[in-house]
Amino acid sequence: MITWRDDGFLLGLRAYGEKAKIACIFTQHNGLARGLLSRSPLKHTLDIGVQVNISWTARLEHQMGRMVLEPLPSPHVFLSFEWPGHLRDMLKICGLMQKVLPERHPYPKLWETFSACLKALGSGAFSYQKVLYQW
Repeated sequence: MITWRDDGFLLGLRAYGEKAKIACIFTQHNGLARGLLSRSPLKHTLDIGVQVNISWTARLEHQMGRMVLEPLPSPHVFLSFEWPGHLRDMLKICGLMQKVLPERHPYPKLWETFSACLKALGSGAFSYQKVLYQW
């Protein structure tokens, strides 16, 4: 069994069968990771952009493993609801990262920029010029 723990941001969820979901998460040390979430009672809802602590387990390295997510305080996500344009931008950025990044390749500089970008979206201080300059 292969297991790792990391912090990450939830980029997307999609249904898998009747009770399970497949989560796509951008992690700090493991890059983009996908995993199966079994239906489990969570105290918090999982919204796109929420920061989570991940425990990932699989039998082999190249398999899609199972994830257990523990939501971390993410006030930036809920503050972005006040600005519909910023919420739209957050959803676009998360969708783009799911499509563009290869799985399991760490990008430390991109992690820092993405984290700062999501926090700026919630504070109302977001600007595309700052993000493009950092990249």
